[in-house]
Amino acid sequence: FFHYFLTSFVWISIIIVFTDQMTKWAAFNHFQGQTGIVETLIPGFLNITLTFNEGAAFSFLSDQIWGRIIFIIISFAASVAIIVYYLVKKDEIPWRFRLIFAFVLGGCIGNLIDRAFYFPNIVGFSGVIDFLNFAPEFLSKAFGNWNIADAMIVFSIICLLIDLIVEIIIDVAKHSKLKEKKGETTTENKELPIDFDCMNEEEKSKDELKKLLSNKDESIDSSQEKNEQK
Repeated sequence: FFHYFLTSFVWISIIIVFTDQMTKWAAFNHFQGQTGIVETLIPGFLNITLTFNEGAAFSFLSDQIWGRIIFIIISFAASVAIIVYYLVKKDEIPWRFRLIFAFVLGGCIGNLIDRAFYFPNIVGFSGVIDFLNFAPEFLSKAFGNWNIADAMIVFSIICLLIDLIVEIIIDVAKHSKLKEKKGETTTENKELPIDFDCMNEEEKSKDELKKLLSNKDESIDSSQEKNEQK
């Protein structure tokens, strides 16, 4: 069990969920639940600001309650699907895909906790805690506010795309090498050019030998006939 626990990378999912929840509540306590305050985390690149998102990652559909319900269902279904796939295909999944699934699982569960349990009558606010924001305006508008769970999901998608691109490159290289090998073998196995002049000379010599042999046979037959007549 301990070996499977390590090789399945489930421990990474647990670390992601724990880190995600701790950083969310650290940001909530830092701003004392007040939204709209922006502080610099990495100058010129990253800010921290508290928001409550009832939609999907990067504040998508944040103002729609039905969007929150939809994404609760999606997050729960994705988490269950990954866990079931882990259990069924645990011996067939390559290590890199197990690692990617661990990042996705941790991100899904991290945001699922917020969406399913963070309501005003439970914690005093509603929605997923987002607290990170890119400082450049074009990145801030493109990605909105986000958290560690969102970052892990996006990171896993990027890793999956990179893995697919690398696999395609490797397959193309293998096919090109096979074609080169086939080309070499075909050139080696090509028949040598036929010298028709040599063949004609050989055929002439054969014909001459046949004529000589036939003449000898005829002379022998004639001599035998003469002897018999005598």
